Amino acid sequence: MSAIAAVLATASLAGGTLSLKLHYQMVCGQPGRGPVVVHLPTAFRLSKLHVRVRGEARPFTVAGTTVTIGLRKPPEVTCMSIAEGALPVTVTGIRAPKGTYALRGAVNTHAFAATLRVRY
Repeated sequence: MSAIAAVLATASLAGGTLSLKLHYQMVCGQPGRGPVVVHLPTAFRLSKLHVRVRGEARPFTVAGTTVTIGLRKPPEVTCMSIAEGALPVTVTGIRAPKGTYALRGAVNTHAFAATLRVRY
């Protein structure tokens, strides 16, 4: 896949849980090798994070406000289907003040950006 492939990303924050949905070209509906890297604004506070990808807990690391999430190893099955797929990611344990923020990141070689409005 190309390093300049488009990724449509949407984001929301409710009850301390950041929900991201990344839409991009996937092979056989699989997200690829990963990782998913999410650069959060410095105004965000992170504590006792829990990360899920497609509803499954995944390993992750945190460096400042950057969260790097491991993806499940792709299956060994040979497949030639390339189509738009969706990758839901949730990160629990985030606090943010009211405002509008830009989230940036990448999945595999695909960059993404999303606007997040926090209202309490």
